[in-house]
Amino acid sequence: MINIAIDGPIVSGKTTVGKLIAENLNYQFIDTEVFYCYLGYKYSIYNNTLIDDLKKNFKNKNILNEINTFIKNLSEEDYFYSEQQAAELSKNVELCEKINLFLCEITKEKGFVVVGNLLPDAEIKIFLSADIDIRALRRARQLKLNDITNDIWLDILNQDSKSFDLIEEAKKVSKIIDTTNLTLANVVDLQI
Repeated sequence: MINIAIDGPIVSGKTTVGKLIAENLNYQFIDTEVFYCYLGYKYSIYNNTLIDDLKKNFKNKNILNEINTFIKNLSEEDYFYSEQQAAELSKNVELCEKINLFLCEITKEKGFVVVGNLLPDAEIKIFLSADIDIRALRRARQLKLNDITNDIWLDILNQDSKSFDLIEEAKKVSKIIDTTNLTLANVVDLQI
């Protein structure tokens, strides 16, 4: 068994492709953004009082199941709210380091597909990209909107500007796949 790391700009298909690859290989799937969303949601509920307790929880590997169950039961509205909280939470450097160390520790056992810029030693590193127009359309569909709003464009452009260094680094070490004109099945087939 090996580990596979998938990264790329927002709405490039990382999570969808990662889940399918993990399912096809019978690997465990981890989306690092989901960790931050989970903690962001908990963080907002408890008004910052449980950060120390949350840091301690990373010694428990069963948290993967807890997080997956939590996300499955979360409404889309709550999920997007938790994304905002996750962004705030990600400013806590100490907590981010704890999350990253925890994820690196559990993935030492191999057999993981991880979405996010986390596993520098993954045997396979994939970087997904897609044209900005396609990504804006995908985001609108995620939000169940009929049209692409200015907020969607601004969100994608803002995230892209933050991702520039990531993209440049990925070009050196990753298999880069442009998903713009590929079906989901085509993308997954290219990985397996």
